[in-house]
Amino acid sequence: MEKRVFPVMEKKELETLRQKMVEAAELHGLEHPLVLHYSKKVDQEHNRMLRMNTKSFPSVNSLSQRKYQII
Repeated sequence: MEKRVFPVMEKKELETLRQKMVEAAELHGLEHPLVLHYSKKVDQEHNRMLRMNTKSFPSVNSLSQRKYQII
């Protein structure tokens, strides 16, 4: 199976797409197919950005192993 590589959007492009989604929602309503399309694309790109930056975030295991004291 061949892997396809998709270019990752820049933050500015993601914000532009998000703004289009908001404008479409205001014009057509939240459940309109165009709004849902934009929403899906925003989610996909946001998740892709997060996956690329996972090394900069602490792992869930490292957080659960720490002991915290509430003061």
